[in-house]
Amino acid sequence: MEEFYYLNDIEKEEVRKFVENVPQFEAVKKVLLSEVYFSGVLEEGRPADTRNFFINQLTQPIMENAPIEEYGNHAKALIQGVRFIQTGFTTFGKFRKVEPETEPKKNRGK
Repeated sequence: MEEFYYLNDIEKEEVRKFVENVPQFEAVKKVLLSEVYFSGVLEEGRPADTRNFFINQLTQPIMENAPIEEYGNHAKALIQGVRFIQTGFTTFGKFRKVEPETEPKKNRGK
């Protein structure tokens, strides 16, 4: 794990524990990405939620008088930001312990 030179041994071990705790790992991933994936999603029995991550970002006051090209650039930046987060979660996989494959024990009685 030399590629993680910016983490000391204690930090690496804590990241490994976090990654090995699958329910915790998945919960954190959901929390970080929930605004992107779930805002504006209609659900049975709940009023319509007009919030939508992508639309919200593109309708901010700063974008009010922006040329159309700026909308495209902003959209690309939003998508890239989400990709960076997803890539980070993929990188966490490098901290998982790889269990060596063991050969099944042979029955000496045969």
